[in-house]
Amino acid sequence: MLVVLKRNFFARRKIVYVIYTPKNLQFYSSNVYYGSSVTETRYSSNDVIFSGIQPTGIPHLGNYFGALKSWSSLQERFHKNYFCVVDLHALTVLRTPGALLENIKTMIVSLLACGIDPQKSVIFQQSMVPHHCELLWILCCFTSLSSLKRMTQFKAQHIIKKENVSTKAGLFTYPILMAADIFLYQSTRVPVGDDQRQHIEFARDLAISVNYTFSQKLFSVPEGLYGSIPRLRDLRNPAVKMSKTAPSSNGCINLTDSDDEISAKIRMSFTDCEPLLTYDLVRRPGVANLINIYSACTGKSPSVVCEEFRDSSMREFKEAVVEAVIHEVAPIRKQIGLLKGEEDYIRKVLEMGRLRAEVAACQTVTRVKKVMGLLEL
Repeated sequence: MLVVLKRNFFARRKIVYVIYTPKNLQFYSSNVYYGSSVTETRYSSNDVIFSGIQPTGIPHLGNYFGALKSWSSLQERFHKNYFCVVDLHALTVLRTPGALLENIKTMIVSLLACGIDPQKSVIFQQSMVPHHCELLWILCCFTSLSSLKRMTQFKAQHIIKKENVSTKAGLFTYPILMAADIFLYQSTRVPVGDDQRQHIEFARDLAISVNYTFSQKLFSVPEGLYGSIPRLRDLRNPAVKMSKTAPSSNGCINLTDSDDEISAKIRMSFTDCEPLLTYDLVRRPGVANLINIYSACTGKSPSVVCEEFRDSSMREFKEAVVEAVIHEVAPIRKQIGLLKGEEDYIRKVLEMGRLRAEVAACQTVTRVKKVMGLLEL
């Protein structure tokens, strides 16, 4: 049973919402892969976790090990967890309205299926909390153009797109919206991929600058939590990361793939002709990618995996990877199938998350507006 409190600050009342979890659903929690899902650091009971994921449809194995599995682990260690489907960020890539809405619903279902528990974490849709856009504009007024022009992701996309279409402002201000997402909930820890490191540093600098300007702590200064496992690569082309937009769908394992599909993709994966199993990301990227996948599924380090299969052929090792991936994905696939038929439950989870997120976001924005003279003290 899920319970959420919505406080009416004007009437000083509490409204209690009760959501009953369908009996045939269970929150799936799997083992954490080798080392830790995020880099080890000191934690405090007062830490606030925030992270977001774009609604791209069904997550793939890279999304799962790179983000969702660690989120499930973190919610067991912290009391304040905010996990958001960042649909406003997704607008930087134009999609048809129907496709975007379907992707949002699918991602919410996937978060629940991967073990994100609404009783332990706030699960919500970014655009349903208007304070994100409100704080975005305020932060824009404290951000220099030069700091945005230094963002490597913007420069890379600008180079790619400039020959065909003009670069949109949304891509340019993307880091400011990301900072607003983080600041609204006074987040202290942000689990992200290594490619977001510069954005986290941007958010830290912006928080420090605004706090200094007003001589008080308006925003917590966040720290990034970065995964300890290398990013999973495309099974057919290990030179690029695993992605659903790759030319061949055989290079990406989705969390809804059948056992036969998983088996076929791994058996066709790019490797080499060397007889021994060795871990070398540069010289043997395809083999190293399979080792990383097996390590992530089993919790064994790459060195232990190489020792375990030192007398095995590549075919035998691929069969072991197939078995490990199926063991990891099958329960999630089943949960996704069950949750897709529970639309009323999904709506209630989203409503509960919106209400809880709004309480925290409203407190931050109200304080900021008072300090800046937009509201009376």
